[in-house]
Amino acid sequence: MHSEITDQRFLSRDGRHQIPKFKSIFTYYANPFDKQLTLTNEWMDWMFQFSLLPKLHYERRVREASIMTSSYLYPFCKDIKRFERLVKWMGYLFICDDHIELGRDKKTTNLIIDQAMDSIKRLEAIHVTGEEHNVSLLNFKPYILCVYYVVDEIFLDMSMDQRKRFIEVWRSYCLANNNENELIEVQLLDLDRISKVRLESGGMKTLFALIEYSEKIQLSDEVWHDDRIQRLMDLCNLCTIFVNDVYSFEKEYLEQNGNMTNMLVNIVGFHVLKYKCSIVEAFERSLNIIREYESEYKELADSLANDHNLGADGKKFVEGLTAVNAGNFALSIHCNRYNVIYETK
Repeated sequence: MHSEITDQRFLSRDGRHQIPKFKSIFTYYANPFDKQLTLTNEWMDWMFQFSLLPKLHYERRVREASIMTSSYLYPFCKDIKRFERLVKWMGYLFICDDHIELGRDKKTTNLIIDQAMDSIKRLEAIHVTGEEHNVSLLNFKPYILCVYYVVDEIFLDMSMDQRKRFIEVWRSYCLANNNENELIEVQLLDLDRISKVRLESGGMKTLFALIEYSEKIQLSDEVWHDDRIQRLMDLCNLCTIFVNDVYSFEKEYLEQNGNMTNMLVNIVGFHVLKYKCSIVEAFERSLNIIREYESEYKELADSLANDHNLGADGKKFVEGLTAVNAGNFALSIHCNRYNVIYETK
């Protein structure tokens, strides 16, 4: 399945906040594996038993989102076992994010981060350095233990360079998790600083590092660290973050009871707070930034596609990254996790 992303409008339940028309320049694709409902539901049932989330919450916010995200972000994956592990990794990101949101305190966040960091340390010792480690899996939260085994399986099909890169971005994601809360606490109205934190805290870099795994390709370290590839990943990261901010704004706004100060790191909320503008104007400002990033991304991606020195796998990686960029837009519109507003008791 593929389609050009056309004009979309999002209207809140009471009609207050309407997103202006926006047309992405990218085409999204969906992986046909997402139609294998018996298998995908078995995977998500397995994840649920480790999630420690209420059944209703899991069904509304995690099950569909994990499958749909993997389908839209990895449409070219042709190995069902690899697709399964991608879905489970996505489930881990959503489950951890929801536990941090539900806890809303540093103690809860730090405990989750510490156990994830211990998982990284153990996996790094086993699969990369070969050094001794003293990390026990005892007392790990079930969903941390679950993702430990998923990544352990992923690493068996990764090269050493790919393992190192994945560990680096997973560790950065964990370390950045508290930084968003700190920005909100001090109400830092600096978009460059906010963007820098969110490039790490959103977890998108872990998803970029799995593109090679999903398509069975291999980038050299030289290509991975090429300034153009790094910039392309940053642009894709910023596009995905800000698009999600726009299309999930209404849900977040109602969840925060209209308290905009708690929405500082949302690009729409930032503009309201920074420029004292209306929400309508904040939407337009945010979409203008996304348009600029999309335009720069396309120009750079087209240039890389015509670079004969990049190699076949390098070009496939760029194609996969573009699929992530496009897929995130479709996801932000269609996925219930970002759009459906549930009553809270």
